[in-house]
Amino acid sequence: MGLNRLAHHADWPRIQRANAKPRRNGQPRPRLLTLEEGLALLANFPHAHAFVEIKRAAFRAHGDDGAARLVAPMLDAWRQQVTVISFHAPGLEAIRRLGAWPLGWVFATWGARQRRIAEQLQPQWLFCDMDAIPPDATLWPGPWRWALYETSAPQRAREWLARGAELIECNAITAMLAACDDAPTPGAA
Repeated sequence: MGLNRLAHHADWPRIQRANAKPRRNGQPRPRLLTLEEGLALLANFPHAHAFVEIKRAAFRAHGDDGAARLVAPMLDAWRQQVTVISFHAPGLEAIRRLGAWPLGWVFATWGARQRRIAEQLQPQWLFCDMDAIPPDATLWPGPWRWALYETSAPQRAREWLARGAELIECNAITAMLAACDDAPTPGAA
């Protein structure tokens, strides 16, 4: 981004100025949106659903309850269209105490400890790094839905969908859709 520090250590105007610098290839960067601006886009897409991640750094900087209190008012109008996600389970518990947002817990390692946390937290979504899941493992049953990250290989995505995942995250959605036989045509109604 052109800013040699963590974004949460800089103020918003400085982040915007750094983002305004062109990429190395000369192409302009897309304008960064505030959380409020990003959420406002949901008004144009009433059937869309957004996963809003609260970073661990936000919980470290403001405490679990403090970060939850900062973000909750921004999310309030979008309860039906937003799931709050985080790697920080205690922070999600703080969010839950403030309201009835759907929650998603994100974790990068697979094991008994993570399963216990999931069972205690009872989020609506579990997000896991698919590379962390043993090849012979079954996705844990529970009241949650599964989202796995990340791959751009259509066959791998199909395999995980067949094993119970509902969402697959990828960083190359255009290429992924182009490779899928049954992919909808972008822009088609």
